[in-house]
Amino acid sequence: MSKLQALTMAARFSAHIAWEALARPRPHDLSAIPPTLNAITREWLGAALCAGHAEARVDSFDMSRGSQGTTSRAALKIHYNAAGRAAGLPEQLFVKMTPKLTSRLVCGLSGALASECGFHQHVRIGLKLEAPRAFFNAWDARSCRSAILFEDIATTRGCEFLNTEALITRAQAEDMVGVLASL
Repeated sequence: MSKLQALTMAARFSAHIAWEALARPRPHDLSAIPPTLNAITREWLGAALCAGHAEARVDSFDMSRGSQGTTSRAALKIHYNAAGRAAGLPEQLFVKMTPKLTSRLVCGLSGALASECGFHQHVRIGLKLEAPRAFFNAWDARSCRSAILFEDIATTRGCEFLNTEALITRAQAEDMVGVLASL
């Protein structure tokens, strides 16, 4: 990518973020991706999670345990109507988004968003490895807006996320190598 292409993309992402700050869009269907964690609506979640279950609806949701880094992330607890609960739709989720310019530049210019969404749509489903399931993922190449709804494995599987300074056992290291080899 040339410098001019990178600058053009950065300017485009900046214009989208400025528009989002003024318009404060809150999508209610999958025609748009919420620009921020606070713009997520129960209707949008219902469209993303209840597809194929005509009577299922998201009644409400709670958001907690958020963090900021390369992306913005938060845990979601989804409350469905009776049809959604009967369908066994996922209730403990983790959402990952790119609301900030720095997120969009890092993840968009590097191709990470396209790769990650492509992985979850086309590759992950065919692999038998220990990794969270993505129930929905989308990204928009023009704005670099993105949203991925994962299984919240900290809640559903009791997983603990380590930092780069955490000590691990040999067995844990061997398990990690095994997962990477499967991939």
